[in-house]
Amino acid sequence: AGTFDILPKAHLLLRPHPITLLFGEPIETAGMTYDDRHGLMERTRAAIERLRAASGDAARVDVARAAR
Repeated sequence: AGTFDILPKAHLLLRPHPITLLFGEPIETAGMTYDDRHGLMERTRAAIERLRAASGDAARVDVARAAR
């Protein structure tokens, strides 16, 4: 979170600003094939949404969904 303040649209220079990085549990991909890609995308999206909700950033999840 906070990355828009670091690099606003139409700007080329980075601005100092604190950000928050969240790391979730690894998503197992061993044995997956190209045909598993849609399921992997769904699992990844769900994991990101869980992290955002846990961090109090749930409003951005809805904005991201609306943009799809």
